Amino acid sequence: MQKTVFVLCFLALAAPSVASDDLYAKISAKLASDPALAARLGKPGPEMGSLHWMIGTWDVVAEVQAGEKPRVPERGVSVVTTVLDGTALQIADHYPKGAQDLGFISYSPATRLWTAINLDSLANVAVTTSRDAAVFTGDVTIVGVRTTLRQTMKHESKTSYTITNAERMADGNWRVLDVYRYRKR
Repeated sequence: MQKTVFVLCFLALAAPSVASDDLYAKISAKLASDPALAARLGKPGPEMGSLHWMIGTWDVVAEVQAGEKPRVPERGVSVVTTVLDGTALQIADHYPKGAQDLGFISYSPATRLWTAINLDSLANVAVTTSRDAAVFTGDVTIVGVRTTLRQTMKHESKTSYTITNAERMADGNWRVLDVYRYRKR
């Protein structure tokens, strides 16, 4: 995705100037009006550096809080690396008995938003956004069921953090679904 955006920006800058309202013309006009933004694209900014504490290998325990019956916590391993020339983090969680998760977190200087993209082996895709890289919210579909999800990331120490997933209920309140506890190896 980042490479596609970079290519689109490059092509928009290289495109001849014509009166048009297509995507390339809009990108070209935006970047021409904001050279500082144009200079930042395709490079990791200080925002990404604020999450470098996540890089490494983590033991993870996933604890489901919601549902009809208590579940045994699932244990796995999470590996966090930089990708796309440092403009994103990749989070690959592996659970020996369950679904596998692949996530990405990136900051867009154009929108001034963090975006988290989560894919899993059940073919679920969740895209959420955040202003502060701590609370990501978005409308998602999980196993064909639509909901509004809030993912709260709490950096507890150099060796631990948690991600709590909550669902917005019909009355507007949030209900905790599950908690992922990470411990650095």
